[in-house]
Amino acid sequence: MVSRSLIVFLLSFFSCSVFAQPVSLQFRDVPLNDFLRLAYGQLLKKNYVIDPAVIGDGRSVSLDVKGLPSADLPSFVDSLLRSYGLSSSLVGGVGIVTG
Repeated sequence: MVSRSLIVFLLSFFSCSVFAQPVSLQFRDVPLNDFLRLAYGQLLKKNYVIDPAVIGDGRSVSLDVKGLPSADLPSFVDSLLRSYGLSSSLVGGVGIVTG
């Protein structure tokens, strides 16, 4: 089931070019796995692999960020992952998320 905040994000995301202007993100209780798919697939436009242990992680993401420079998106996502005890790396252009 798609949460309301996910729909709000998608509508706001597709109404602007991510790399042309600052980005605003609002998530309320979005499953971590869904957030990772959106972050890598839609925001960062990267191929990605998520560790099976992370896929099974039951935590959710809630955040409200306004005016984030698009150039700061990769470091923002990395910092958020670290706050959840996860790590990410880029191998051959593919984002790897591990627990």
